[in-house]
Amino acid sequence: MRFVRLIGAFVLAAALVSPSGLAATLAAQAPAPIFRVFLKDGTALACWGEYATVGDTLVLTIPVGSGARRTYEFLTLPVARVDLARTERYAEAVRAAQFAKTRGAAEYRELRDRLAKQLAAIPLLPDAGERLAAAESVRQQLLDWANQSHGYRAQEVHQLLQLFDSTIIDLRVAAGESRFSINLTAGVAPPPPPRLRADPGAAETVALALRAASATDDEEVRKTILRRARSAAAGLGGDVGTALRSAVADRVAAEARVDARYRWLASDVTRLAASAADRGDAPAIDALRQRVARTDRAWGRKRPSQVVTALAALDVYFEAAAERRLVLDQWEAVRKDLVAYKTQVAPLVLALDRLRPMLTAIADLAGTPMTDLVRGQADTAEMVTSYSSLHAPAGAADAHGLLAKAIERADFAVRARYRAVATQQVAVAREAAEAAKDARATLANLKTALGGLLRPPQAASASAPKIGR
Repeated sequence: MRFVRLIGAFVLAAALVSPSGLAATLAAQAPAPIFRVFLKDGTALACWGEYATVGDTLVLTIPVGSGARRTYEFLTLPVARVDLARTERYAEAVRAAQFAKTRGAAEYRELRDRLAKQLAAIPLLPDAGERLAAAESVRQQLLDWANQSHGYRAQEVHQLLQLFDSTIIDLRVAAGESRFSINLTAGVAPPPPPRLRADPGAAETVALALRAASATDDEEVRKTILRRARSAAAGLGGDVGTALRSAVADRVAAEARVDARYRWLASDVTRLAASAADRGDAPAIDALRQRVARTDRAWGRKRPSQVVTALAALDVYFEAAAERRLVLDQWEAVRKDLVAYKTQVAPLVLALDRLRPMLTAIADLAGTPMTDLVRGQADTAEMVTSYSSLHAPAGAADAHGLLAKAIERADFAVRARYRAVATQQVAVAREAAEAAKDARATLANLKTALGGLLRPPQAASASAPKIGR
């Protein structure tokens, strides 16, 4: 009976899973847990431990060097550059080898013992339907284990499943079933796994690190890997060591040249963007955006993160330029009024200038002829009248206020000095002196304000970032 043959097959499997037999051999021959990531260009990178796919990025750890000097470096790769199907087939082969080396034999023995007991109890069941259900349960347990055991003893499991299929057919017939189906494809033996490569030595890890540096888009990761590769290559002897050191040095020098080019681009674009923002030239900054993208393409897109940073900074400069343009356009709208105002106040400024010698004498408590003071009072009175007819445009409020103060203080100084001379009161003369000093200082500030009246408003204190690193 086929059921007896099935029990016999499990007994034979028990003999083959002796701890001193196949399991010991597998443990001795199992490779180190080094995976391989295969790129679409045909190259393969060593990967220490499992890799992970995060969105459109593959994350892995690569070994560099050997022995106590081996280091492990984090690496990210665009998934588009990876042959995922081949990489996963190889990874499954590594997992299978690790499973066989560590817990495969023990799990298989436990499964075999458990299923053998269940099989032995099936003939004792009184009902044919119960015997069929029990046999199907045992078969499903074997199939479930096979699906999660990385192909361990796959050929034997395949043969056992075939025996199960035949036995279950007999049990269905015995149970009186005339029409039934069974999943015969579940027992198809898997294809042979790919051949595992040996754990890479120090020289191979350096060569693979150079490949990894070429494959990643992360410049900081690339630089770190190249530093580790240079350190590992320094300890290698012979022609291979010399060749690898030369290759690493060439690659490091090439990266330095790329860095220098992108630093120059960042510096030049920063200078031009700041100037364009100050003059409110947003189109010029848009042209700089296009220049950065065009130059990056021509250079092979070697520094993607720096380009992203540069374009983001140009966005800030663009907004600053747009705001600056509004300020300048508003100022241009009132510029004609400012020119007219400056022309109108010029005679008053000139008149105040003519009073400076008298104001200086009053401030110094020096002699001031009464005739000069009478003439000075007439001049300041005329200034007050002229000022009252002026209207300051927007943007000239500060200058207009200084003009009013200068005239008022000059008028007070001249009148107070006249009164001091007439009444011989020193206290009044001192009040006149303070007013004269204030008038001269205010006149100086007025000239400064008028001098800057036709200059565009200063740009706000910039918070735009410097492009690049």
